[in-house]
Amino acid sequence: MLKFVLLLIFSFFFNIITTAQTANPKNISGQVYDNLSNEPIEYANIVLFSNIDSLLISGTVTDSEGNFSINGIKNGSYYLAVRFIGYEETRFDVDFRENTSVVDLGRIHISAHAINLEN
Repeated sequence: MLKFVLLLIFSFFFNIITTAQTANPKNISGQVYDNLSNEPIEYANIVLFSNIDSLLISGTVTDSEGNFSINGIKNGSYYLAVRFIGYEETRFDVDFRENTSVVDLGRIHISAHAINLEN
């Protein structure tokens, strides 16, 4: 009986701790544009990785106006990669702490990848 009571108490406190950590999910957003034309880039890949071990956390693609949003991020240190075919990859370091709930990266301008064609 004592084991059952201890297990019940432990489960109760574990539930409180995990709920407190996820009670305030984080959000990151922005817009992706071509550096030269200033036009929004549709279908750019937005990928969030853990800074600790480069583990893939989440990802999305931009909409027709270049907008993206990733929701439900936990506290921690991350980097966000913006990728699109024919363009240079752009990275941003993002840290979410207790007092941070939203990070808006604003307008992100990415540059076309230069390819040297030899004759």
